[in-house]
Formats: sequence, C-alpha cells, structure tokens
Amino acid sequence: MKRLAILILVAACGIAPVATPTTTLSATTTPTVTTLVAEPMTTQPAPTTAPTLATTSTTLPPRPTLPEVVVGGLVVSMGEPPADVVERYADFGGNVIMLWEAEEAQYWPDYPAIVWATGSGGQVNDPLRKLEPDQPPLELARNVVAVQVVDEPMPEAMSDHPLYKPVPQRLGLPVGEFTNFSYWSPYELVRKSGGSTEPYLNEMLAKYQGDRVMMSEYNLVNIHLDILAYFRRKALEMGLPYWQYLNSYSGYETGMQPVHSPSDLAWSAFAGAVMGYSGHIWFAYQFGSVGHDEAIQGGGSVLYEAPGEWTETPNWQIVADINQALLAFSQRLAPMTSTEVCWGGGCGFSSSQRLVVGSFVDESGQEWWGILNSNHSFTGSEESATVTMPFDALVCSPLGDCNQVPEDGQVTLAAGWPVLVTQSAQS
Repeated sequence: MKRLAILILVAACGIAPVATPTTTLSATTTPTVTTLVAEPMTTQPAPTTAPTLATTSTTLPPRPTLPEVVVGGLVVSMGEPPADVVERYADFGGNVIMLWEAEEAQYWPDYPAIVWATGSGGQVNDPLRKLEPDQPPLELARNVVAVQVVDEPMPEAMSDHPLYKPVPQRLGLPVGEFTNFSYWSPYELVRKSGGSTEPYLNEMLAKYQGDRVMMSEYNLVNIHLDILAYFRRKALEMGLPYWQYLNSYSGYETGMQPVHSPSDLAWSAFAGAVMGYSGHIWFAYQFGSVGHDEAIQGGGSVLYEAPGEWTETPNWQIVADINQALLAFSQRLAPMTSTEVCWGGGCGFSSSQRLVVGSFVDESGQEWWGILNSNHSFTGSEESATVTMPFDALVCSPLGDCNQVPEDGQVTLAAGWPVLVTQSAQS
C-alpha cells in the first residue's frame, strides 16, 4: 500500500544537533514619549481678487490593532537599533515587536508594538506606576497595541499590582493590559511551607483583571508540558486568550549552556501551539546591559553572538523559519476551541514515538487534532515519529498545505514538529 511521509523540516543553517547536557532538570529546579507629527500643513493659493486666511488640516494615522495571533521577539532595552536590524525584523517571521522599554516603540514604527510598563531604566521588578494620585499617565507611541504591566508577580503583589485592582483604578490605557505569570514565582513560599504552587496561582488568577494570560516557563523537559497545560486550563476557565514566552536564551533551564538545537527550538514553540496558545514571544531577541544579570550570565540570547550586540547566530534563521510556520499554524487554530490536551503515549493515535496532542472543535463542530512529535535533542532523541491515523484523515502541515492520507493512514513527523489533522469528508 502507498505510504505518505510528511516531513516537517527546519532549515538547518549548518547547525548540527547539540548533545544533551548532563544537567538534569526537575519540577523543583527552578517614555522619552514619541511625538506624533501631523501631516504637513497645506496652504491653498489665495484668489487674486481677495486675500483669505490659509487653511490647515491635520491627520494622524489610525492606531494599529493587536493581531488575534501574535509571533515575535522581545527586544530588551537596546536603545535605537541599527536601521538594518529594523529592516531585517521582517525576515524574522513575526507580526509584532515586543519591547522592554515603552519609549523604544518609536524605533519600530512599522510594527504593532507590545511594551513593558516598567518605567525608565527597564528594571524588571520596578514597582512602576502604582497609580498614586500624583503620577502622570503612561504615554504611548501610536504603534503600541498592548502593555505588559510588570512581570512574574508574587502572591503579595495582589495588594498593589494594577491588574489586581478594580477596573476604574487600572492604568486606563487605550490598549490591552496584562501581566506575565511564572509558575515558579511562589516557589520560595511553597518550599518553606511544604505545600503546592498552584493554590497561590489559583488565588492570583481568580483576582486577576488583565485581558489575557501570559506565562513564562523555559524548561525543555516534560515539566514544561504540565505548566503549559495548567495555564491553558486557567485561561479557558477565565475566558481569556493565552500566550507563552519561548526559550531562546541560555539560563538555569539549560544548565547555562546554549544547547538549543533546531528540534529544541521547534518543540518549545509548538508544544504551546498544539494546546491552543495564540501568542508566542521569544525571550529574548537580544539582551543588553539592563541590570538583569541573571538573564545574561549564561551568555544571553542564543540568537546573537554576545549580549549587547546584533551579530546573528545561525539560530536566528532557524527561529525565523519556525516563526513562519508557527504563525500560520496558530492562525488556523485561532477560530477553534481547545477541548483537551494529552501527552506521553499515543493519545488516541498509534505512534512509534511520544506525542503531544491537542484536541479542538471548529465553528461547524468538526473535531481537529494538533499532533506534535515530542522528541527533541535536549531530551536525548531526534527520532522521527510515524503516526497512524485511526480514521481517513486530512492532514495539514504547519504552513497550511493539506493532503488526504492514503490507505495506510501513516504520517511521519520530524522531531519537535506538528501537523493538524481532521477526519476526512471521504470517510
């Protein structure tokens, strides 16, 4: 019988997979304000018969809107970037730019910008703008479409964090507001009490008044799937979209080693995508000197040669290729409802390797499945996964090319890469 092998490949860019580090991770490891310039004044020539006053007209471009699905990279306080870096961002495959400093949105005028409300200096935990009466409102460049309000709040932040306050006391900005949750923020409290992280997070999320759930979790082992699933579940309970930060730096989670292979990078992105995450931001697009030593002590971003510099590594193009597929894949899933997630075994599909499977229902009631080959080099395997469909299936690649699976019903997935499948109308 015929056999269809759909291979999802990323441009290798000359990088060989890197061996898994010996470190074993576990669940317990842990504005200068832009001035908007009006269009030039236009003066109509006065009639020769009688002098008249010149007339003027001022037109401002409309504020861009936040895309339903976002893909991009976080630029961490690099000041004004070289012009070629801004031009090159179009090749990165993202549709937004995320910025540590709100005033730096002016340097990226062609992109919808998401900014951190952290104040001048970019200190991550700066208790910015606690809404004291004498504080001026945060002024934003016209291309800003959303604001992250501080980062990784601890439970005690519930007393004064803007996004735990009643709506009239919030920032009052003309854009969406959210914070970023870390599963590990309450960990010290848990360690001391011997309890569990989730009761703290449950209480925090129950009082949270942001317009989406953003999470950061950078492990490249299976605890990452548990945490993705937790924030997915809480976001769906709250009726909010959910986003993820993605691992593209050398930190504790990778033993301070830049071990990110193409399959590691793909797995990091698509593990969330098959669970219905609709926002994907690589942390970090670059690191400069921002008073965040922890972020650069392992060498900073794996996308650049050194902190504070813009010389790309081959990983930059690998991520750019992933982004193109990630955006298309998530846009296809965006109108659907995530109903279930499963990983470890075949999850309803016969497979030669471990899978992560997310179940969805589209607007017509038809079921779809996002199927991810969970192998990636950090966990020690880059084996392709052969998946046998339990029904006559239509299979769509991340870029959206769809094909009928032939009689043997088998699909082959490269390590770290997914497909989207549904039961064929021919069944």
